[in-house]
Amino acid sequence: MADATRTKRPRREPVEPATAKKIREIEKDVRAWYLRGQQALGLSGEGAKKVGQAMQSLGTEVGTNPATLRRARQFARLFNETQLEALLKLRTPEGLPLGWSHVQELISIKTKAERDRMQKRAAKEAWTVRRLKAEVQRLEGGKRSEGGRKFALPQAPEERLGRLAELSQTCVVRPRIQTSA
Repeated sequence: MADATRTKRPRREPVEPATAKKIREIEKDVRAWYLRGQQALGLSGEGAKKVGQAMQSLGTEVGTNPATLRRARQFARLFNETQLEALLKLRTPEGLPLGWSHVQELISIKTKAERDRMQKRAAKEAWTVRRLKAEVQRLEGGKRSEGGRKFALPQAPEERLGRLAELSQTCVVRPRIQTSA
C-alpha cells in the first residue's frame, strides 16, 4: 500500500543524440572552468606579487587570459559542488544547461538568493547571454562604465516599453534659470 501513496516524478522525454552531445560538452566546459577557478583559489595564499605571477603562468598553461581566470576563481569562490550541480541540472526549453558565458554574468550578482533566482529564470526563459547581462545590470544598478557593447534591443513590445520606462526614470530634468535683462 505504501507504493500507492508515492508521487511519481514526471518522465523526461528522450534526448536527441546531437543534443545529448551538446549537453555533455557544455557541462564539461563549465566544470573545467570551475576546476580552473579552484586551482586559482589555491594560489591565493601566496603574496600578491607571487599570486599575479602564478595566475599568469596558470593562464598560459590553460590557454586563457588572467581576467577570465579571475572570473573562474570568483565562480569557484561563489559556488560549492552542490550549487554547481544544481546549476548544471537547470535546462532551457531546448534541454540545454546554462554555459560558461552565462556563468560569467551570474557571478557578478552579489547575493546568493538573487543569483539562484536569476539562473532559474535564465534557464526557464532561455535567455541569451546579452539578455542575462541586461537583467543583471538592471538588478545591480546599471553599467559600471559608459564603454562596451550597446544593450540589445528588447524583442517584445512590452519589454521595450518597460525598458523605456526604466530609462525615463534615470533622466534628470534640470530647471531653466531665467536671467533678468
